Amino acid sequence: MVEESSILRTVPFKDFSKWDVKRFFIKQIQSSYPVLFLSELLNEETEKKKLSKYPEEEFGILGVSNEVGMFDAYTEKGRNINQPYKIVKNDFIAYNPYRVNVGSIGIKKDFLKNTYISNAYVVFSTKNELLPDYLFLLMHTDRFNQLIKDNTTGSVRQTLSFENLCKIAVPVPTITEQKTILQKYQETISNVEKLEKQAYDVSFESHSYFDKILEIEDIRPNLKSGLNFIQYKNIDFWGVDKNTCRKTIRNKKYKTVSLERLCLVGSGGTPSRNHPEYYKDGNIPWVKTTEVTDEIISDSEEKITKKGLDNSSAKLYEPNSLIIAMYGQGQTRGRTAKLAIQATTNQACAVLYDIDTNQVDIDYLWFYFQNEYERIRELASGNNQPNLNAGMIKSYPIVLPPLSVQREIVSHINQIKKQVKDLREQAKILREQAKKEFEESVFV
Repeated sequence: MVEESSILRTVPFKDFSKWDVKRFFIKQIQSSYPVLFLSELLNEETEKKKLSKYPEEEFGILGVSNEVGMFDAYTEKGRNINQPYKIVKNDFIAYNPYRVNVGSIGIKKDFLKNTYISNAYVVFSTKNELLPDYLFLLMHTDRFNQLIKDNTTGSVRQTLSFENLCKIAVPVPTITEQKTILQKYQETISNVEKLEKQAYDVSFESHSYFDKILEIEDIRPNLKSGLNFIQYKNIDFWGVDKNTCRKTIRNKKYKTVSLERLCLVGSGGTPSRNHPEYYKDGNIPWVKTTEVTDEIISDSEEKITKKGLDNSSAKLYEPNSLIIAMYGQGQTRGRTAKLAIQATTNQACAVLYDIDTNQVDIDYLWFYFQNEYERIRELASGNNQPNLNAGMIKSYPIVLPPLSVQREIVSHINQIKKQVKDLREQAKILREQAKKEFEESVFV
């Protein structure tokens, strides 16, 4: 119990076990519903399985991220998993104790096929008085996030143990009231999902439009059961998967040229981190692949100095240059961007510059590469490290209709992009509204 006065706050000595006092300054929870400590409502789930005992069996491993929550991460044979992994059942909630304050929380649902998660995660279930979906939403509110921050420990790496999670008090309506609150939230989210699907459908329409007008066709190889033979000369990447992926035919309606006939292709570099003067007070934008998201770039997360530019392989590129991410995690590889400013890039970016506008409209070329995203990614298949390189980019085939047709295509794609942007913005606003209404329904 914290004793307070306008001047002095005192904390019992016994409560200083973790040398961290911020948990004692937690704001009072205001709600029209009963407020209960989570210690009364949760069960920690610690059942584990030593997967290495089953060396040849495949096990599905779960992950948790702040972007998607819980997801099916990968499968692995037991012989490659040395540590015991926790068992996660439907409606169990798991979080990363080091990243829970940034939303790294997930809930297991039927659509997730995997069952095991690293012992590093905190896993728990709810008792009968608390619906797991209600608590999961509650844990994503701004109010709860503040409570999480107040209850994490450690001066450098903030950690929320299950013990400290249980010290948090939350509003607990009756089960019937929880269901009503969840139903109202889900009705709004259903409308969000409709908008997001509509945005996806419209976006897919742009891909279909591009392929149709340029008469680009994908053909999957017709592999038969049993033995299939691939010529040795075609295994240019020492892997057969590239030779079994789709083959793309670009029709003779318009000429097709390699990219290097339309522009120069360069790259960038990373000034040594051992020299702070290459970064400190820098004013030259330095773009990384994580910033390449099919959008226009008008600034960068990091800047470098003139000294950093001069002492590295980084190059300064002019506005209207195009960037293609050659490698990066997840969906990064193959994504594009257009520079609205002078900027440098790291070595993971290919930069298309000095584009011959007598042959190609810059936005047409940009949209063309966005349309080719999946095909470009397949270029890198067959390697242990599936990355693109400058040679692949330079030789990439570009269908080149007359400039008048290119500009018609750009105009049409711009209309589609605006429609997609508007739909996604509506969905974003509606999602925030659902979150706000949920929070206001349980907190005063």
